[in-house]
Amino acid sequence: MTNIVRPARKFIVSSVSSDAHMWNLVFLQLLLEEHGGEVRNLGACVPDQVIIDECRKARPDVLVLSTVNGHGHIDGLRLIKKIRSEPDLKDLRVVIGGKLGVRGAENVQFIEGLAEGGFDGVFESEGGLRNFQEFLGLSGRPAPRALPRPRPPVRVPGTEAPAAREAGEDREAMGVRVAREAREAREAYEAHKAREAHEDRMAEALA
Repeated sequence: MTNIVRPARKFIVSSVSSDAHMWNLVFLQLLLEEHGGEVRNLGACVPDQVIIDECRKARPDVLVLSTVNGHGHIDGLRLIKKIRSEPDLKDLRVVIGGKLGVRGAENVQFIEGLAEGGFDGVFESEGGLRNFQEFLGLSGRPAPRALPRPRPPVRVPGTEAPAAREAGEDREAMGVRVAREAREAREAYEAHKAREAHEDRMAEALA
């Protein structure tokens, strides 16, 4: 798949309708913001129509869908067909990544179908992050600095109750989980940055 070279600075990040996880969304928000992106994080369990409405309102350069519950190939395909049926959104760049199915290494079989369905980029979890960065032209290392503290996900009407139902939580329990996952995402991103720095040092040593 040919890389998109148009600059992308404005992003909507969202999960799919059945996925209650947050850490992956916060991780991506940190990544995109550190590279200078403006990120609107819709959060977990976002209904298809809410995503469409938010894209129409915010007009992002790219809609980034991340899912780790194994149903991405189902929810994602349904959503992209709806997006491509909207005349004013048919040219919106839309990518999806994460755990697209529940078949481990065999999840790669879903990539072609999702791309044919209308996604501009599809990234399965194994190796997907690096490919995602290259696809959006984010492969260059940003200047070292303190990590941005991500803004909390946007409270979009119609998303909080489905998220709580999906996880079997009340709102208080969901808030505790979301805060925990945000901390875990920050820790994971710091580890990711440390690995990148180590790779850079090794490359310099071997040059």
